[in-house]
Parts: sequence; C-alpha cells; structure tokens
Amino acid sequence: MKLHNLSPKKQQKYQQGFSLLEALIASTIFASVLLIASSAFKFFMSIGTRSVNSEQVMQETMSSIKFRDSIKGLSHYYIRDNAVNLDDAKPFFLGNERGFTGITLNAIDFSKQPTRISVALRTGKSNKVELVYCEYNNKVIYPTGSINPECDTPKVMAVNIKSLDFDYFGWPSLNALYNIRSLGSVDDFTNKKGWAKHWDAKERGILPQYIKISIIYNEIATSYQPSQLWFRIADADPVQFSVNTTSDE
Repeated sequence: MKLHNLSPKKQQKYQQGFSLLEALIASTIFASVLLIASSAFKFFMSIGTRSVNSEQVMQETMSSIKFRDSIKGLSHYYIRDNAVNLDDAKPFFLGNERGFTGITLNAIDFSKQPTRISVALRTGKSNKVELVYCEYNNKVIYPTGSINPECDTPKVMAVNIKSLDFDYFGWPSLNALYNIRSLGSVDDFTNKKGWAKHWDAKERGILPQYIKISIIYNEIATSYQPSQLWFRIADADPVQFSVNTTSDE
C-alpha cells in the first residue's frame, strides 16, 4: 500500500520520528553510560592487577586472633611489688597512653602458666613506629611494672604508625564497683564507670573492663589494618573468676 493512498491521519502517524532535541538527549545519555562503564572497567582492572599476598594476610589474621585471646585473658593476678616484699599482694596491671602490662592466663608462648605481657609502642628499623606485643616467663623474671616492650621474641601487631593512643574504661575503684563509700574518699565524687588515660590496678584494686587502642597510620591502611582495637577484659570483676572461660565480647 502506498503512502499517498492513506488517509491524512494515518500519513501523520507513519511520518512521526525523533526530533533533534530527543536525538541529542539520547546521545548524551548513551555517552554518559559509556563513560561510567569505561571508568568502572579501568577500576576493576586496576584491582585485578594489584599483587595481594594472601598467605601474609592469613598469617596476620591468625596472629591478630592470638593477640586478642591473650589480651582478653588478662586477669586479677595478685602479686607483691617484688619477690622479697612482705606487703599484701595487689592486682597487677598498669596502663598509660603508650601501652600497658598485665598478667594473662592465655599467653601465646607460655600457654600453661600465668604470664606477664606488655603491649606498647616501639621505634623499629628505619625509625618506623610499631605496636609490639611481648611475653615474659614469670618463672625466670619476676613480674615488673615496665610497659616498654623489651623481650626476647617481640611480636609486631601493627607497623608504619603515625600516632597511637591507649584508653581504659571501667570502675574507678573496687569500692565503687560494690558501691562502698567512705568519708573523704574520691569515690564519693567518681562512683561511676568512665574512661581514663592512666590505669594502675594497685591503686584502684581492679582492672579495666575495656582497653581501646586508636591507631593512625602514615599511609592509607589496607582493609585488614584496623584503626581501632577493642579488648574486653572478661575478669574485670575480681570476684567473678569463673567468667575467664567465656568468649563473649
């Protein structure tokens, strides 16, 4: 059927097409889609060409699990200031802005005995700042309140650190935990849990409930390098020794 034999309405229907404006809009949309697709393709290709040492990542992950289990195993281990001191034994834990030391029941290298550990900053090779974990054999070295990570087999938890802070959360004292107040005691004003930059268990009579480590790296951290490390001390209440076997966090 020829077009000139159709009615005027049907001729108008068959003669409809894209206007210039519609063609320009369609071209712009198509060009935008191509640009996005090209950028996405380049991005995924760059990821695919990066070298990732999966074995190294696995080893670092397993080490992190061991560090966490050891720190979570910190306990109210009562000890005197030195081997010949006859004063009453007090809980052993000392922490400040650069690190902490305490007695754990889940040591990595000394799994069958309470072990003093320290976690602190250390300047390593090429003056790079590291977060280091150390263990000490209590049968050979009497536990001291030194926070500096100086041991025979130091273990590096994080490297290339720009700045790092330690914070401790818990009860201000053992009296505050059991709501025991005395006249003129500081507990009358600070009878609540809170954060602190310094924690001495000998003075407070209790360990912190949480330890938080905030890390800022010199370079952009990879996905498995955390900016914060949190540790819940299960034995925060010295009476509840049974909770040492729990794994909740």
